[in-house]
Amino acid sequence: MQPVKESAQKVQAKLKELGYANQVVELPDSTRTAAAGHPKAVFRLTPEQLVQMTNGQVACIASCR
Repeated sequence: MQPVKESAQKVQAKLKELGYANQVVELPDSTRTAAAGHPKAVFRLTPEQLVQMTNGQVACIASCR
């Protein structure tokens, strides 16, 4: 498994602290996944598709690049 970014390492550490055995993996920046109400119903989509499907709004909540 490839090393993950510092932010993902923090998430992994918090999950472990909370007792979860989940392994954090990173996808390419252009790829995101979404769950359809069940952990085995996961599909790929781009950030743009997610905004369009949810009629969402993109907002910066931490540090923007």
